[in-house]
Amino acid sequence: MAVKGDLRTRLGEELMCAICCDQYKDPRMLPCRHAFCKRCLEEYQESREKQRDILVCPVCKKATNLPPQGISNLPADFKMKSIVDVMQDTELSDPVPAKSSKPGPLPMRPFLDYTAKARARPLLTVTSYGDGEPFGCPYGLAFGTNGIIVISDWKMNKLIFFDKHMKFKSVTGASSWFSRNDCLNKPSGLASDPDGNIYVADRDNHCVKKFSILGKFISKVGTGKPGSRNGEFNEPRALAVSSKNILYVVDALNNRIQVFNGDKFQLSFGSLGSEPGQLHLPRGVTLNSAEDQVFVADNKNSRVQIFSSQQGLFLREIVHDKLCFPLGISCNGDGHLFVCSSNNRVIVFREDGTMVTTIEGNLDGEERFNKPAEAKLNNNGQIIIVSKCGSVVVL
Repeated sequence: MAVKGDLRTRLGEELMCAICCDQYKDPRMLPCRHAFCKRCLEEYQESREKQRDILVCPVCKKATNLPPQGISNLPADFKMKSIVDVMQDTELSDPVPAKSSKPGPLPMRPFLDYTAKARARPLLTVTSYGDGEPFGCPYGLAFGTNGIIVISDWKMNKLIFFDKHMKFKSVTGASSWFSRNDCLNKPSGLASDPDGNIYVADRDNHCVKKFSILGKFISKVGTGKPGSRNGEFNEPRALAVSSKNILYVVDALNNRIQVFNGDKFQLSFGSLGSEPGQLHLPRGVTLNSAEDQVFVADNKNSRVQIFSSQQGLFLREIVHDKLCFPLGISCNGDGHLFVCSSNNRVIVFREDGTMVTTIEGNLDGEERFNKPAEAKLNNNGQIIIVSKCGSVVVL
């Protein structure tokens, strides 16, 4: 089956769903002749607080009065649906015959000079969202579909959505003492799945919650109360999701990593201690490019430990004198690793543990960021650093 990028190229950007930028799923035609996924239209309309009986086309902005039965009564776009179905079933041909049936290495990002990046001034520093609302304590970072950037605010109990240029789009979340599913209580680490949904480690609600890219609650894992049995959490702090939707959760106060397939518990590894394979208040987790290794920020032991992704077996560790109480950690698809260190720096390692450079919060007397919690590389070769002291920095 063709990947999304190929399908979009062959059909043309203007023919794809402007909301989800994905393949059509039960497409519906508006009077302006623009078609969108029924599910996406429903989520889009639900996000509108006023005039829910009027639908504004995301492309041409023409307003449409919805029929009494709502979006379900809009005409189906069977013609485009059939075109998409055919194209999905058609493999793209390679003009050069393959020499081997063995899969090649995963694609790497373009070369990035991290040493030069470490000395660069910020391209952008964001300290607020919406109508100038300042951040409370930005903590987690994830990339959704269509370049959407999601930030969790640990203090304000919010998920804040930006476009790829860090322009504010929307916010979701409610005060933590409500019982609604979209309530958050100290949201920490974030991760996105292959469909662009956002997972959040809802720390003080002792669960992991899943939201759509439009900020709509989908599901959760965990009981909502602290516990130590399989499938229970005690302050989950961070998470990672594989390309096969395998979820890895940092169960911080239980000093372990729990692994789920969907909402089904698979295994856990780690226990309290300082020996190889033991953890003391882990704070971050990520997968390498091949997804056969799990990197864990072992905070109180001031190290990064690497485990096998399927069995949770200890493989090796990364220890360095500049690494101090690590927090967020990310592998970037180019063989490099970002580790946020509590001594106000982001350290760049190769996946084998060789240190490449450090990105200092203070450079030549100028503060670029303070107390980094998460750092990730976007598809444009920019490093986005989330600072707990109230800013998001793009280098």
